Amino acid sequence: MKEIAIGTRRELFVDEFLIEEREGLELHLHCPERREVALTYDAPWETNGAFAYRVLQDGDTVRVYYRACITEAGNEAESPKGTAIAESYDGGIIFQKPNLGIVKWDGSTENNLLALEEVPTVPPPFIDENPDCPPSERYKGISAVWKTPYVMTSGDGIRWKKLQEKPMDMEGTFDTVNVGFWDTIKGVYRCYTRYFERLTGDAEEDDVLGEKPTVCRAIQSAESTDFIHWSKPIHNEYTDSLGETQLYTNATIPCPGAEHIYLAFPNRYVQERIFKKCHPAPGCNDALFMTSRDGYHWNRFTEAWVRPGLDDLNWTDRNNYPTWGIVETSDTEWSMYISEHYRQEHVPGRLRRLSIRPYGFASL
Repeated sequence: MKEIAIGTRRELFVDEFLIEEREGLELHLHCPERREVALTYDAPWETNGAFAYRVLQDGDTVRVYYRACITEAGNEAESPKGTAIAESYDGGIIFQKPNLGIVKWDGSTENNLLALEEVPTVPPPFIDENPDCPPSERYKGISAVWKTPYVMTSGDGIRWKKLQEKPMDMEGTFDTVNVGFWDTIKGVYRCYTRYFERLTGDAEEDDVLGEKPTVCRAIQSAESTDFIHWSKPIHNEYTDSLGETQLYTNATIPCPGAEHIYLAFPNRYVQERIFKKCHPAPGCNDALFMTSRDGYHWNRFTEAWVRPGLDDLNWTDRNNYPTWGIVETSDTEWSMYISEHYRQEHVPGRLRRLSIRPYGFASL
């Protein structure tokens, strides 16, 4: 029998780490409950390509950083974006769009836009808990266009600049929400970014949308001591037998109050399943839940953590994406958020709140 010194550390039954043997027991996934619509993308400068990147709690204020629009036609990964914020003062229940007065749109600066048509633009940010971090760099993040990531910083989360002029020296595709954070347990920065797992060795180019894709969207991670110089990325490894699974975003975060456990909420994209044939893009999505003790080897629950549900407008591509971030709404409730009604023609997209019992992701 192995002995594990837990001490006062909070532990969760989300993997086999604490289990030597079991009979008649199983790890059971708990799905969140859908609550109210927290934010609707219905402003004149917002399009049906609006999409939330990050929900960030800072004291009594909760911010959503989101793509308000795509400003050029063509490949979303390469097109300039309009980035905006919304804020909540009630623990992340309802978000309001502040009048920032920064970016001119249609002749006026009365909007909540942080940037428009800038490359790189405002990143999905985190608050740097590194004790050596200067106040002028309190916010950091990774902003990327196709295969070109930049490290960004800000003192207030509003006005951003490059931490270094040249891009990050890292292999990957980065055409998603790439996350980073200060790992308080290991004392390093960590990032989780997109790369393509090759399915066909002799393919001439990367293709994720063809009838026979040559690559699969996947997750890699790296470490840094200064958020500039990074280790060689290591590909996530999983304990299950799902095989090649399109994981679109990853939303990786240390568990609040149990930071030695990494949580991730990737969106699983099923390209070949088309529910609404009239929709302009293929596929539908659900969301998974997975955990890790070292940040590299992951226990992935194969059933869906968030399903599309009864609303058929969520049975099209890029819906049900968990937004990166957990909000501690109260002592008895955590909040997360998912995308709904993405790229629909006649209704605006929106962000819906999910209700979670604190630490109640899974049980034995």
